Amino acid sequence: MLKLVPDGASVEANTGPSTRLISRCRVFWVGTAHGVTPDFIALDNTSRSIHDVEAYARQLHPHAAYAVVGAAYGYVLLGRR
Repeated sequence: MLKLVPDGASVEANTGPSTRLISRCRVFWVGTAHGVTPDFIALDNTSRSIHDVEAYARQLHPHAAYAVVGAAYGYVLLGRR
């Protein structure tokens, strides 16, 4: 699923996805991308603590729109529209 993120893209991510993206993308820790609207948000949601990932993305970036572009095994990738 993370192969959908092109090299050089900006990504806001938590631990699981960030370790796989940091070598080829500009990665921000979830909640610390102040002043930046990332191209993607990649989340490890295996704990299912985030019930609505699109609403969560709106909380992080209220002036941007994100949609789920991939999900597998509790991991979710949202892309900016």
